[in-house]
Amino acid sequence: MILKLVFLLTFVTFACFALSTEEGSKVIPSWTHVEVLLDRSGSMYSTREDALGGYNSMLEKMKQDALQKKEQETRKLTWTLNMFNHQYKPGEPQVISECKALGLDDYTTNGNTALLDSTGKMLMDLEEKLKDENVQVLVMIITDGQENASKEWTNASVKKLVTRLEEQGWKFIFSAANQDAFTEGTKYGFKANQNFKQTKRGYQTMFASNARNVESFMKSGSLVDFERNKENKKAST
Repeated sequence: MILKLVFLLTFVTFACFALSTEEGSKVIPSWTHVEVLLDRSGSMYSTREDALGGYNSMLEKMKQDALQKKEQETRKLTWTLNMFNHQYKPGEPQVISECKALGLDDYTTNGNTALLDSTGKMLMDLEEKLKDENVQVLVMIITDGQENASKEWTNASVKKLVTRLEEQGWKFIFSAANQDAFTEGTKYGFKANQNFKQTKRGYQTMFASNARNVESFMKSGSLVDFERNKENKKAST
């Protein structure tokens, strides 16, 4: 009887361990897609060269990393740059190695900020394009102003969509200047929010952080900078 009990306890312990190990492991798809939504409203005009410099630096780092690891890994990274002011300007998805740096002629800044409409349209289009695909998705939204021109989407409707996509494994980074990114991002359902200063260094720091998070997301499905922030907050409480 005692031997049976010991055997049963041993079996239950092993089964629980195996189950937790299986649940804790995560299979990362070999294909990662990054969708970028970049503000090009009139308020970006005075710092557009700094914005371009930061964005191009991030893009070049992603391209160089993909080139260096080409022979070692079979992972694929695709990238789409969309822009918006009071109108949404969709981009075309490309393999990262084929993405070209932005020039001043590519990045005209004017108009108002239809952030909600642009986010909603972008996410709905992307979800349709990627349905039934084994791909992990990271969405970056970069803006310097608050919403002031949307007509179709609301905070609630965007938040509902973002929440549903996050439940499917999508990740979002909301980078904002001239506002409280954490308060504004939470309104839209984003969990990874960061403020940045509208200076050359501010843009460089923000885009460098985003580059690190892309690399981390490709390898582990997590956003390294934001996970560190969570751990730091836990340690301080």
